[in-house]
Amino acid sequence: MDRRISLKNAALINFCGKYAKIILTVVINAFLARLLSPSDYGIISMITTVAAFVLPFVSINTDSAIVRKYYDKNENISEYIGTCVILVLISCISFTAISIISAKSVSDYVKIPPFVLYFIPLYSVFTFFKTIVLYSWQV
Repeated sequence: MDRRISLKNAALINFCGKYAKIILTVVINAFLARLLSPSDYGIISMITTVAAFVLPFVSINTDSAIVRKYYDKNENISEYIGTCVILVLISCISFTAISIISAKSVSDYVKIPPFVLYFIPLYSVFTFFKTIVLYSWQV
C-alpha cells in the first residue's frame, strides 16, 4: 500500500512540475512580448532556437547515458560521470572554437549579435549540469 501512495505522490509532483513549467513559459513569453519590441523579441527567440539546436551536440546526450548507467549496479558511477563531464567540456571547447571562427557568418544568417554565439556552448554545459543534478535528485 505504501508503494501506491508514493507512486501517486510522485505522479502528482511530476504532473504539477510539468504543467507549472508550461504555465510559467506562457506567462514569461506574454510578459516579454509586452515588454520588448518585436525585433528584440525576435532576437530572444532566435537565441533560444540556436541554443536548443546546439545543446544536443554539446551534451552529446551523456545526461541520459548517466541515468541509464546508474541503474547498472555493477558499474562505478562516479568514474562514468567524470568521463561524461570531460567529454562534455571537450565538446564545449570545440563548439566554442567553431563559434568563434564562424561567428560572423552565423550571425548574419540568424540575425543575432556575434558575441552571443560565444556563450551558447557555455549555456549548454550549464544545462547539462542542471540536468545531471535534477536526475540525481530524482533517483
